[in-house]
Amino acid sequence: MIVTLESGDQVAGKFVGSSEDALTLTDRTGAERTIRKADVRRVLGERHDSSLDGLLLGAAIGAGAGVLKGYDARTFECRARCSIAIGTTLFTPIGALVGWLRDRHQHPVEVLFAVP
Repeated sequence: MIVTLESGDQVAGKFVGSSEDALTLTDRTGAERTIRKADVRRVLGERHDSSLDGLLLGAAIGAGAGVLKGYDARTFECRARCSIAIGTTLFTPIGALVGWLRDRHQHPVEVLFAVP
């Protein structure tokens, strides 16, 4: 969560709990911070998901690109089957890495609360 205070300061941390008057977060150091609800201007929530889906999708796209590249290129003077194997061997891990990195650095943020 990212809490923006009326003063303009931001407090980031994990949600611990809330009461009628306050909101409690744990920051990166593990310290708890209690914030009065009257001091809150906006609360943003970050959604974290597994990076596995990006890795698998990137690997599938890389494998497909390797098949297409190997089919057209016929590298190393092999037949088409050898070229496809070389293409998929090279492009699948590259696609998996790119997909994993993209998914890992994507954190959708949504507004959970905002003062009108």
